[in-house]
Amino acid sequence: MPAPYFSNYAATKSYVLNLGMSLRWELQKKGIDISVLTPGPTDTPMVDGVQESFDLSKVPLDLMSAKKVAQIALKGLGKKAVIIPGAKNKLMAFIGKHFVGRRASIDMGGKMMEKALKQD
Repeated sequence: MPAPYFSNYAATKSYVLNLGMSLRWELQKKGIDISVLTPGPTDTPMVDGVQESFDLSKVPLDLMSAKKVAQIALKGLGKKAVIIPGAKNKLMAFIGKHFVGRRASIDMGGKMMEKALKQD
């Protein structure tokens, strides 16, 4: 999904998702299974860097531990094309895909991140 203030990050995630789904189709005939992990907010060193510019307490997102994300990813291998850890992340992905248009998604994400943007 689009992510204002994280434009390059969002673009690379989109690339990885599309690459994975394309490879999955190409390689399935050879018995090779591809899954793409789309974890959402995960407690990693990246979060530390983000907190220099954003107050994440002002964003309605829950950080999942990297260990939990990895456990869910491993359970999904061979079973799912796209693995989305966490009920909240799954719900957000479903709503974003089926009920919210691209423009509204960009507006909501941008406004949410502007609230968290530190004005130093």
